[in-house]
Amino acid sequence: MTKWRAIQQFVPVCMLVCGLGAMGSAQAAGDLFGTWASATADTSTNTSGPSEQTPDGPAPDGLHSSNVSVSAGNGNGTASAQGFANVGLLGGNAAASGCLGGLFQQPCITGGTYTEFYDTVQITGAPAGTQVSITFTLTSAVNLMGEGSGGWQTRFTDGFNEVENAYTAYWGSYGGDVLQTRSWTATYTAGNSIQLSGWLNLSVTEENCPGGSENCGRPYGLAASVTVWTPSAKIAHCPGCKLVSASGFNYNVAAQTHPFASLHTFDGADGASPDSALIQATDGNLYGTTQFGGNAAEGAVFKSTHTGVVKTVYGFCQKASCQDGEELSGGIIQASDGNLYGTTEFGGAHGLGSVFRLTRAGALTTLYSFDGSGGSLPAATLVQGSDGKLYGTTSGGGASLTGTFYRISRAGAFNVLHSFDAVSGSSENSAVIQGNDGNFYGTTYSGGTAQSGSAFKVDSVGALSTLYQFCSQPACTDGSFPSAPLLQAADGNLYGTTSGGGTNKAGTIFKLTPGGVLTTLYSFSGNDGSAPTAGLIQATDGNLYGTTSGGGAQDGGTIFRITPSGGFKSLYSFCSQSNCTDGSTPIAALTQATDGNLYGTTSSDATGFGTLFRYSLGLSPFVQVQTSSGAVGSTIVILGTNLNGATSVTFNGTAAIAFSVVSKSELKATIPAGATTGTVLVTTPGGTLSSNAPFTVN
Repeated sequence: MTKWRAIQQFVPVCMLVCGLGAMGSAQAAGDLFGTWASATADTSTNTSGPSEQTPDGPAPDGLHSSNVSVSAGNGNGTASAQGFANVGLLGGNAAASGCLGGLFQQPCITGGTYTEFYDTVQITGAPAGTQVSITFTLTSAVNLMGEGSGGWQTRFTDGFNEVENAYTAYWGSYGGDVLQTRSWTATYTAGNSIQLSGWLNLSVTEENCPGGSENCGRPYGLAASVTVWTPSAKIAHCPGCKLVSASGFNYNVAAQTHPFASLHTFDGADGASPDSALIQATDGNLYGTTQFGGNAAEGAVFKSTHTGVVKTVYGFCQKASCQDGEELSGGIIQASDGNLYGTTEFGGAHGLGSVFRLTRAGALTTLYSFDGSGGSLPAATLVQGSDGKLYGTTSGGGASLTGTFYRISRAGAFNVLHSFDAVSGSSENSAVIQGNDGNFYGTTYSGGTAQSGSAFKVDSVGALSTLYQFCSQPACTDGSFPSAPLLQAADGNLYGTTSGGGTNKAGTIFKLTPGGVLTTLYSFSGNDGSAPTAGLIQATDGNLYGTTSGGGAQDGGTIFRITPSGGFKSLYSFCSQSNCTDGSTPIAALTQATDGNLYGTTSSDATGFGTLFRYSLGLSPFVQVQTSSGAVGSTIVILGTNLNGATSVTFNGTAAIAFSVVSKSELKATIPAGATTGTVLVTTPGGTLSSNAPFTVN
């Protein structure tokens, strides 16, 4: 086990062997704080008397030791000596050994040491205000030798988070190290100070001479030493960060392996209750929406760096009667013209919601205000079709007052394509996707035969086919009430979630063929999550990832992974940190940014406003084509993380003649003659980046 400094190469300082009726000697070689005197026994009463000893001089590096005591007793004999060395620098040893001479069995040796640690640390290497996730780990090795009992108790805290193990006692014959490890993870703000404190209490006891009084004086006994007690830190997602100790203590900052980090906590002024998936725009920033909050508390569009520096782009309800819209239950998209498009669930000219266009600089234009006939209460994110137009759904209004499927141009020309009803499905509150066959696919929350929702296909003119009606199986084991968009994975199948039903009534994950054959891949049970209200994404490793709004270890929701064949693993339980500083109730889908990491939001936390987080899978950076298809000769936008100096772009092996690097996060390329459907590759000075999905050449 590695020590911190050369001074910590401790050696046992006291191994006492007493002869029958003889006085041994105490040694304190290597004692950091001076020489310890041996204790003497009260031979007349056969009782033990403690002898307290105090270190001479201040303890370095914020360490303080006290209450080191030894005692000895014998039966009408002469006391042997005992010796101790202090535990210093969170490492050292205490030892007691030897039986006392005499005619009776009496308590022979007891000893203990109590070490306290105080320090103040500050996180450096990140902009002030950056939230950094730190895992503190405490590891101690207590070496017990001989016969008797020994034990220790540890406690370490930062004032809010604490690890502690109860007093652990051993009795019998020992030889070797006994390890203790405790750790916690918490989120701190760079630039602020953290008060750390801890203590270690170690004791050793030999109550009786082994083998009876006739064996007193034989070389038996107990020695215990703390060989290492090391606080180490793993700082997540801040490679340049360090812990600077006010006491000059050298923390062992380990490799960053903790995958989860809270990046931002909303405060209401910059938004509240984010409930839709983030997007990565061409400027490299992440953009999202909050249902509430902002300057008028009626919702906002925000942007965030990958490290969690958040800025409000637009706060809604700035105009009289909220004619610019209010409450965003859907997310935003960046269309091929570079602008952001989205919907508000309420507000607009008629109070029933709106469709808007927003520049990244914050200039908003209302394209359409719903009036009921064309639908109302649009709560779903838009999708840009291959024709360049925008498609979306409403949860109310239309011919049957149960929602619509509509199309709107980027100039605001609006058409209702389909009105939902109780048969085809109602309360359509999730976004549609455009499949690789050109049709649109989606789910309805209710309606259908069992009024438990459906999955449907609709073409660009509004002809709808119901693919599956949920709760078709006994006890709704196939799931009920899907509230999330579908995902078309690389295998061509559709994947999604239901917020209810399943074997345990806690929701499901399902696979659906484009022809309507459903397979339930997984039923949640609560401990692994419950009520998944968000859709799935397929990451570059081929696996599917998602969130649940409830369940998990703290009933705050989870992040999970599932393979297309159904292999499931719960990755993270929200509200695991003190006061739910990591957030709770994630109801939005995850997003994989081109740096390879997953990003998402929680709709709540200790403040009630929600958080933005990152989860690292250890996957490599990639490039993402902004549109899924294009014709030869057309120019497409490619997103990335570090595209500067790119030297080539290929479409399934065919090189693009014309391409240009707009910025480190954006590249434009013209689809060359001879290009075919497949992977897009971008060669940069840092390596060749592959697209996260095949690109279709029309």
